[in-house]
Amino acid sequence: QFAQQQGMSAWLQKQQSMLRPQNYVPNDIDDESNFIDIKNVMDFASQISENAKDPLFYLKFGLSMGINSHGFLGYAAKSSGTVKEAILIDCELLHTRITGYDMELIPHNQSHSKITLTPNQCYGDAADALFEMICGSFCTMSSELIEIPFPPFEIYTTLHQKTDSSEYALASGCPWHFDQTESYLTIPNAVLNLPLAETDSVLK
Repeated sequence: QFAQQQGMSAWLQKQQSMLRPQNYVPNDIDDESNFIDIKNVMDFASQISENAKDPLFYLKFGLSMGINSHGFLGYAAKSSGTVKEAILIDCELLHTRITGYDMELIPHNQSHSKITLTPNQCYGDAADALFEMICGSFCTMSSELIEIPFPPFEIYTTLHQKTDSSEYALASGCPWHFDQTESYLTIPNAVLNLPLAETDSVLK
């Protein structure tokens, strides 16, 4: 959908096969043989990025992924009682589904916690791009789950600043800090205890 928005429909049709595993069965999403390799996804996104020529491409790609884009992952988050529960579920499920990152919610200081995002495989530039995508998706998901005007994060990253950081803040709704020693998102502890705006009473 994002590629189509960039006016790349013809190119997209030629490339779609690289995202489909062999013997792909759309209805059998729990079969590991049908999982999409994250490396293929990032190679695909890289080619779109080269055509889009937008330094914020990966962030915007992530921002386009709301709750409904994540299937069971998003549904599990919506079924949680608090923001903290939703983040813990997402960290665990993303760890099992996206093999490129280890994710953990840990204390940061007296007032904030942090979500650490650590590559567990050598993806090179793709790991940096995946970090931007995940941050963008977290921002969109938080705005859907919590009734607050802006995403509750500050983002710290080892990435070198490619463009004015204010453009990242404007696009995502939260501050970015580049050239750091590690990559993570901070979130106020007070926000972690907030109830979700829309919990799933059926699952409860």
